[in-house]
Amino acid sequence: MSLKNRVRGVVVSGIGEAGFYVKLYSEYFKEILGSEPYLGTLNILVESCEVLKEVFSESHLIRPLKPGLAPAYVRRGVLRDINVLVVKPLVTRHECRILELVSAVNLRSMLRLKNGDLVEVELY
Repeated sequence: MSLKNRVRGVVVSGIGEAGFYVKLYSEYFKEILGSEPYLGTLNILVESCEVLKEVFSESHLIRPLKPGLAPAYVRRGVLRDINVLVVKPLVTRHECRILELVSAVNLRSMLRLKNGDLVEVELY
């Protein structure tokens, strides 16, 4: 499987702001996921920022819903049989190697993940 079709990284803690943005874009996420999104994200730290250029070469761009917000790249994926959206905002307080996963469930809890766990997301 090529790099364009998967991304690996380790689970890391976020900064606690994702719920606001997931709620703001919940209709968009719901349309793609087929159900209401969980109001939070699972953050994964990838090897390098260069990895993300290839991963998001086949992604959708979400336009900001209100002034002052930035667009974000979004790509569908699967993490351990759970549908996810891989989201990379163009403007963020995270370092460039952080990806955020949106799902209908709390991924950290459902998959019993902890910081430092290695995960692989299949992309499509």
